[in-house]
Amino acid sequence: MVDGVEPLRDRYRREPGLRERKKRKAMRHIQDTALRLFAEHGFTSVTIERVADEAEVSPSTVYRYFGTKEQLVLYDETDPDLLRRFDGLLNDHGPVEALRRVLGELEDHLPADESLLRTRIHLMLSEPSVRKALGAEIDQVEALLRDILAIHTGLGLDSLRLRVFVSSMVHGLIALIEYWHDTGYREPLEDLVDETFGMLANLEL
Repeated sequence: MVDGVEPLRDRYRREPGLRERKKRKAMRHIQDTALRLFAEHGFTSVTIERVADEAEVSPSTVYRYFGTKEQLVLYDETDPDLLRRFDGLLNDHGPVEALRRVLGELEDHLPADESLLRTRIHLMLSEPSVRKALGAEIDQVEALLRDILAIHTGLGLDSLRLRVFVSSMVHGLIALIEYWHDTGYREPLEDLVDETFGMLANLEL
């Protein structure tokens, strides 16, 4: 078995059972520990071994679950669940409205300690190696969204219309996160989500 986070497509296809939920809980503990260390000491100064020691697990466990230090920042256990929810909502709503509803439900999954979320965002946008790895994560999300929407719309995966539509949604949300970060998180995130979807509402597929 290859160590590290499973590809998003594989996690999306599998409903989480008891074993998966236990694994998620362990990964959440390790990730929260890592984020607190990164916030206090800096990303480059903290080693996997330090994270393992603070989380009271072995370094091999951290490597087995995450694979790289960058994934300690990027991993999000809710991604496959939210994509499955998006897929289900498409039966009754257009893609933009379905995504808006999914993000509305995301509030229930955000960490109680908002500083952890802000640390993740800061590292994603400011640490070169994390930002580079983020690009690969975004590619996975876009590819899976195209797959889902192709099934619901009948458009081919090579459709330019489908590619532009998905890219507009995804990168619109990235712009939202970048704006929230760059303005010091001064505005409530839910207000920015509403404003962003107001702009995305005219997208048609």
